[in-house]
Amino acid sequence: MKNLTGKHNFYINYLAQFFLVCAFCVGCTVKGKAQNIALNKPYTLSVLPNYNLTAPSTDKTSLTDGSYTSGKLWTNKTTVGWTRRNDVTITIDLQRQAPVRAVNFNSVRGSEAGVNFPANIYVFISSDNQNYAYLGDAAQTDDNASGTYKVEKFSVDNLNATGRYVKLVVVPNGKFIFCDEIEIIRGNGVAKAIAKNIPVAKIKDVVDSLTQATSDKKDLARKGYSITTMANKSIAQVKGEIGVANANKLKKSFATSFVIEKYNPWDTLSAIRKPVAANGPLLYDFAISVGGVQYGAFVITNTNTTSQTVSFNINNNPSIASIDLFEGRQVPSLDGSQVVDPLVPIMRNANVQPGESKMFVFKVTGKASATAASSTIGITSQGFNSSISVNTNIINISGAADNDINTVNWAYLNYPMLKNIKAAAVKDLKDHHINTFVIPAKVIPKPGDFNFTALNAYIQNIKPAKNILLFANYSAAANQSSDPNVKFMTDAWKANFIKWYAAMIATIKNNGGITNIYLYPYDEARKNDITAFNVFAKWAKQSVSNLKLFGTLTNADAIKQVSPYLSVSEVKNDASLLAAIAASQSDVWIYDTKGVSRSLSPYQYYRLMAWNAFAKGLKGIGFWNYADIGSDRSTNLISAPFKNVGNDFAVIYNSPDNGIITSRRWEAFKLGIEDYRIISTYSKKFGVQKTKDLVLSVTSAPSSLNKADEVRNRMIKELVN
Repeated sequence: MKNLTGKHNFYINYLAQFFLVCAFCVGCTVKGKAQNIALNKPYTLSVLPNYNLTAPSTDKTSLTDGSYTSGKLWTNKTTVGWTRRNDVTITIDLQRQAPVRAVNFNSVRGSEAGVNFPANIYVFISSDNQNYAYLGDAAQTDDNASGTYKVEKFSVDNLNATGRYVKLVVVPNGKFIFCDEIEIIRGNGVAKAIAKNIPVAKIKDVVDSLTQATSDKKDLARKGYSITTMANKSIAQVKGEIGVANANKLKKSFATSFVIEKYNPWDTLSAIRKPVAANGPLLYDFAISVGGVQYGAFVITNTNTTSQTVSFNINNNPSIASIDLFEGRQVPSLDGSQVVDPLVPIMRNANVQPGESKMFVFKVTGKASATAASSTIGITSQGFNSSISVNTNIINISGAADNDINTVNWAYLNYPMLKNIKAAAVKDLKDHHINTFVIPAKVIPKPGDFNFTALNAYIQNIKPAKNILLFANYSAAANQSSDPNVKFMTDAWKANFIKWYAAMIATIKNNGGITNIYLYPYDEARKNDITAFNVFAKWAKQSVSNLKLFGTLTNADAIKQVSPYLSVSEVKNDASLLAAIAASQSDVWIYDTKGVSRSLSPYQYYRLMAWNAFAKGLKGIGFWNYADIGSDRSTNLISAPFKNVGNDFAVIYNSPDNGIITSRRWEAFKLGIEDYRIISTYSKKFGVQKTKDLVLSVTSAPSSLNKADEVRNRMIKELVN
């Protein structure tokens, strides 16, 4: 897997040359009389302003007009604002070469309103708008902190640079960016030339690498390591020194080259830590169903001051279909922490750095009924030998596979990271028990258009499937009709719709063999869309034969007006919303859309979804999203630099060989669905109330990571006795 780490050497080398700029740029202010050479100069934006209380999207002057806002920045038309979790690039044309001493960016925070200063304000300069030099990050200052309302001018100073084009790449810290003025201060005298070795097309990659380095340093600082001691050193060098120091400490406590600990596969893990247990044979006892899975984990800590290669040898019992071994990799999360998330398959060997603790997760899949089926995982490294014993009771639970809950995670096959791996993605989704597929609006013809070619092609990828949801997306007027002269919900439109919908359903059934089909007209309807959804649903339920409607509901008004007409109401995970929909005639599913997904607990958020659904009597569960990494990224590689966007929801990663790398979160979700099968089967034998009592003992103690396994094992044993 060496290709996972080598892709961005160019940017790492670049950072080694230019990261020091920040040391003298950060936190400086411009004093005395200074000429603002950006005044009234033109600029271009990568994204038009879209915050409705500030300057309109047509504004082209507010950032350089010399006018500072009076009053609250985010409610004034002299401020430029974005509601956005992705970067915004601002390129100012000075219209001639000029010496530049400082670049200022005036912004605002108000944490009580969810507004923070930008996470980064990267500044670049160029003479030709083709090749740029990096000048610094104006946002890396002690003044950049959360707190009450405050306006702050962020600067990079003492630049001694020259150029015509100044480019600022602004990375939000949250979902807002506000700025009312950008100043570029003329330098005194002739500036020195700066190497301009960044092609404009590569700035995004450099920004990613810079953000990764900043995040890594912040993560280390949170763990108690001094920023001062990190100065002038690469992140790899700093981490290496920390690891060696930790190894020297560990040698005083452990007289061995490695320490191996039994570990919960869903627990958090810091790479630099002191183990809590010494070596010894590790024993795992699992109870699983035929065809079902269970997971175990162990942590290896290297007490050597040099990196070590560890070899694994699996001796499998014939009753077990497989024991798959994975290395848990540390990756950055959007909250700035490092988390164990991707699970990289291990063929035989793995490397453990000095002083590092690394998690290894194994998955056992049952094949045939057996009592105490014994398997071992051997571990060796340069004279060190240990082993892990896995004893498995494999039980045939009759009917368990028929008790699936409905599951959906909006896995659009046209997402960038799935473009070349559609077949692998569908297999992976079904292996993880996703049985409901959402068809994106892009491949659904508009009402009145009977060309179903794109839809049929998409259906061929996912068949067979238990449910499909046809996401028509009528909140976009362009999707409402194939003929602009036939307006939505007119008599002509209704007549067209009835014929069109019947033809579409017949096509899907004939070509895909899928019969459980739902129309999904609006997503998370709000305000006017709620009324439109209500009018459409009321008419359609009376006029369109065999119509099943699906909707995602996020507010009480939508529940009141729309849910009575839905076959399935999927409600945002909120206790008040679930209480409001209690009287609905539809099946009720639940879903969630929490961000910073890499940092979400595999156990509490992903595995316990199914347990909570049973406790609440729900028929389906879902989460956003299988493969959403943002439209500006095509792959989600483990080695990719940290990307500070709000779209990092994916539970899978791309591998360099065009495959899929799973995650702890994704495996925990799979296990939760298999838990649900066992729970549902148990309830049919022992009654709903007894089962709910056991389930609630798990869901009421979500921080007890072993509780679900304890209750699941009890249920399995009682089912076969």
